[in-house]
Amino acid sequence: MKKDPEAVEKYNEYRLNEWRTGQLEKQMQNEAWLQSNGEAISKAIKEADLEKLDSLGEDAASQNMYEGFQTYVNTVTQNVKTRDFLEQRSIEKTNEPNLNYQDAIDALPKELKPMVQARYDSYKNVVDKGWNGTTWNEALRTRAKNLEKDLTDSLARAQDTVALNDFRQANSLMTSTREAIQRIELNLERPVDESEVRALALTIAKDPKKIKATEFKQARREIQRRNRESAINQIRLLDPAYAEEKYPESQKVSIEDKVAMARQNKMSDVSIRDNLRKEGYSEIEINSVMGEPSGGYMSSEHTSADRAYIEGVRSKISPMGTYSNG
Repeated sequence: MKKDPEAVEKYNEYRLNEWRTGQLEKQMQNEAWLQSNGEAISKAIKEADLEKLDSLGEDAASQNMYEGFQTYVNTVTQNVKTRDFLEQRSIEKTNEPNLNYQDAIDALPKELKPMVQARYDSYKNVVDKGWNGTTWNEALRTRAKNLEKDLTDSLARAQDTVALNDFRQANSLMTSTREAIQRIELNLERPVDESEVRALALTIAKDPKKIKATEFKQARREIQRRNRESAINQIRLLDPAYAEEKYPESQKVSIEDKVAMARQNKMSDVSIRDNLRKEGYSEIEINSVMGEPSGGYMSSEHTSADRAYIEGVRSKISPMGTYSNG
């Protein structure tokens, strides 16, 4: 099946659908977690209990929903500040009308705004009739207090809905990112395009009319390397932290820097080429940096004794090109 692109495509789609099903179950688990911990989060924010918030954050991170948790905390923190601001200016606290609700209402999504706005308008209407600037009509003062209580409750419910939606949206965004990464990683398992392999083999073959099996193998390996590098770069754009953890080799020193450092350390080109091949670099990559090898390239297929002998000879060649038995 690994050589049949269509079969691999169908199987990968099946695996992706299975992954999506798992994510739906995870979404329900996330909602249940928030339902169980939402009150504790709000309490920790009100009491500035950073230790408790850290503990809740670690729990959320262990379940791969830290982004949703952090977004929820940010929204609830703003909500707590707004409610505290309004509470301190309420009729209950100051015995004066509180006309500071409009900004909080305007910050609500349009689908939540009308109900809260209606309650605020009713409250202001009673204030206009019962407050003369210094004193209250007592009956209307009581009415205004009750309406303000309804208003703050309505605003709190709307803000709680916003916090929950923010939590869901953050988790949904992360799920979408993970799905994109999942698709990229599954595509890495597809067989390479043989037309690309042949096109590259033609460019590297000594005789384009008689491409050797080893040249096809070299071309295929290079296409695979390019595909993998492209995939990792795409993943890095989506989630740099994940890419660094999952593909640490993608963070490695560039081949150019490796060659430069090796030459600074007086390592021979033969040894440099051998080391690069062991790390998975293709001949195309190596030659693009080091140039075509002169006098033939001794690969790691030669015995270590052969290499040691030649390295020993080269080490005795003086800068003037003469040989010393030193």
